[in-house]
Amino acid sequence: MVAWLISQFLPQMWWGISGALGAAGNVSLQPLFVVVASLMGIVLAPILPCAITLLYYDLRVRREAFDLQILSDQMGTR
Repeated sequence: MVAWLISQFLPQMWWGISGALGAAGNVSLQPLFVVVASLMGIVLAPILPCAITLLYYDLRVRREAFDLQILSDQMGTR
């Protein structure tokens, strides 16, 4: 959830600020906010796939470590 908020909500917030500045009539800073929002989207885009990959490996290591513990228990009883 946190990774999604960082990768999706943060750039959208900047787009909203840019739109609010444009609606308020202050168009001098609007291009800056558009460029920053675009760059944030590009920079923050890999965060969500990285978080999903880390979650996958964490679950896999936990599951396999449990299997290794059962295997060591079985080998120790012989």
